[in-house]
Amino acid sequence: MTEYDIVDDAVKMERDPKQDAKYTNSSFMDNLPVMNAETLRLVAIENDGYDTPELNDKLYLHFKGYRRIENLEPYYNLASLFLDSNGFDTIEGLGNLKKVSEVNKRKTGMGWD
Repeated sequence: MTEYDIVDDAVKMERDPKQDAKYTNSSFMDNLPVMNAETLRLVAIENDGYDTPELNDKLYLHFKGYRRIENLEPYYNLASLFLDSNGFDTIEGLGNLKKVSEVNKRKTGMGWD
């Protein structure tokens, strides 16, 4: 068996529907992180921010695995928002963040690079 045979076998392998299903069923989706008031507060504090949302001017939400941007209304004084490497399909929920001048969103989802 050569290295080319191994590659050919790997290419011929079919996807396992049971394996795919575990990433689309509700129990998996229920375990994904959600941007709620408490998680946003904890993220702010972890990154030397403030407990009070309106006092933060930066929010580091990168590499968290979020699927939706939500609950950012209290953070209306943000100037920078870091959203790198999450699973967003669209940018939404930023309308009240009038002071944001920097949104870092590389590798966050489909078509965002």
